[in-house]
Amino acid sequence: MPTLTYPNLGKPVIPWKPQDLFIYGNDGYWPDGENPADGRLFQDVAATIPGTTFGQPVGLAQRLAGTANLQQATAAARPTTAREPKGGRRNLLAQSLTQNNIGHGTATAVDDGPLSVEYSWNAGSTDIFSSVGVLWPAADVLNQRVVLSCYVKPGDNQYIYISSNSFGTQSNVGVKGRFDKITGAYTPLFSQNATYHASGIDEVSSGVYRVWISVTQPGNVGTKAFSVFCSNEVFTSTSTIILGTAPPASNFRVGSWQVERGDVPTPYQKVTTANDVTETGVPDMWSLRTDGTDDLMASTETFDVNKPWYFAVCAMIESSGGASGYENNLFGLQQGLINRLHLAARSAGTRTLQIYHRSAGGAQVATPLPPGGTFDYAYGVPFIVEGWAAGGGSLHCSINGGLTRAVAYTPGATPVLAPLQLGGGSGIAAAHYYDALAIQRIPSDAERAALRARWAERYLP
Repeated sequence: MPTLTYPNLGKPVIPWKPQDLFIYGNDGYWPDGENPADGRLFQDVAATIPGTTFGQPVGLAQRLAGTANLQQATAAARPTTAREPKGGRRNLLAQSLTQNNIGHGTATAVDDGPLSVEYSWNAGSTDIFSSVGVLWPAADVLNQRVVLSCYVKPGDNQYIYISSNSFGTQSNVGVKGRFDKITGAYTPLFSQNATYHASGIDEVSSGVYRVWISVTQPGNVGTKAFSVFCSNEVFTSTSTIILGTAPPASNFRVGSWQVERGDVPTPYQKVTTANDVTETGVPDMWSLRTDGTDDLMASTETFDVNKPWYFAVCAMIESSGGASGYENNLFGLQQGLINRLHLAARSAGTRTLQIYHRSAGGAQVATPLPPGGTFDYAYGVPFIVEGWAAGGGSLHCSINGGLTRAVAYTPGATPVLAPLQLGGGSGIAAAHYYDALAIQRIPSDAERAALRARWAERYLP
């Protein structure tokens, strides 16, 4: 009986890397992420000013593999370096640290764990409000259920009052209620043009509580104020305004504000700016953040769009602001203003993901995905989308790995040259680009699966 031998048994397995796709010298681009620490991002096209942290413009994004670098010579159209926690951003606040609505008192900055401000009563104030709060983008979540939460250290005060709009031009759009820190009970006090769903209070450390309410505000427009006040006084009013008539029993502290879609609060995400969002214990994801207006990166090299190309991108759409008809270009080959082949996210009443292609001299074709429906991507959640065009064959596209559409694609007889492009669009939504790949050949199913697995591990929830 023959003896079987396994010469590679026990040897380490060499992991597959996307740069392996370029071992044959194919044209294309792959940056391996957008972390400034990798040393491939520069604030200028000449590569004289390295990108080092979040909030910096990107004039040049060098490749790790491929033949092209992407750049933007126009300073105003450069994307910005950004970071957010793995799995995406949930906290919708423009910033979660500095209180920007204070009534009948003074807010003093403190550094006390999750608490960032101390409220003290101002007896001489003429304000009709008694609270401290933050502005939140209510228009972005119109008719959606949201959770508003914050950390509070009430001190000698028994009651914690909370309102989803204690300031603003529409003071009667929202809900108001009272927590009792001793019993944990929540008492609804007022609701108008809004729906109260649930609430909670948890003592997270000695004398520090996380309080939250879940609401839907269909009558809301613009920006509102999420506010808190602590007191031993029992009061109410037919308004969302928190109106105390006596000073608190002691100063109180507030911080770690969060507004998010959903039914219950999730772990707090610290929002310093739109380009700097972090979460304790969760790895950072770095990205190129476009403004949804004119930001884009394009290669100086041009490539034949009639040859086989494969595109893939891991990206996130921040928010459409409730508007329809916007488009975020994700990745593709473009000839001037004429779209030759690209992947795009579009909102036209419903959120969809589409692919566009134009054969040389032919009409542009827009294909919604999946067939007969839409890919209802969630704002703030990373997703993977890929598309590829086989010369003379079909144009395909898949989302997070599942093939969803194939349409006819016929290349022209004359080569049409176009640059690679990342970003751009005609809409109002910012987008984050974590990684992207373009290569002038069609990867195998195994190679595509390996790429998706790599990105999913790094970026997807």
